[in-house]
Amino acid sequence: SERKPEETASDLSKIIDFYRKQWKVKHVLLVGYSFGADVVPATYQLLKPTEKAAVTQMSLLSLSHQVDYVISVLGWLGQKTEGAGGDPVADLKNVDPKLVQCIYGKDDDDDVACPALKDSGAEVVELPGDHHFDENYDLLTKSIIDGLKRRLQD
Repeated sequence: SERKPEETASDLSKIIDFYRKQWKVKHVLLVGYSFGADVVPATYQLLKPTEKAAVTQMSLLSLSHQVDYVISVLGWLGQKTEGAGGDPVADLKNVDPKLVQCIYGKDDDDDVACPALKDSGAEVVELPGDHHFDENYDLLTKSIIDGLKRRLQD
């Protein structure tokens, strides 16, 4: 079913608040893959200022140029969808680029948006492989953690 960005932000807010209290978390890492990556930029902007301040890194894996707040079979099959939710790259213009890490596979789809961020100040990481990074999840994880370590040192 279709969701509204505000509903997604409200859910994310609850998750952040819960774990910040439960585990005494100071630094929040937002990670989104594919459809999830597409909704993170707009969702982040709708968070409360205290929650935004806790976000140390936003890792966007296989980000595209369009976002939908509904998952469809066509999208799963790799077909272009409406993109009725806008362009995640445009949503990132209001996000501090130092927070943003965009990771994509060298052989990913033509719609992958990470290369469009190369001159924005965001960290752009090209890994071998396609939309699934050739299933080299160890390298993907290392890239995310290395980025987080750098941000925590700054």
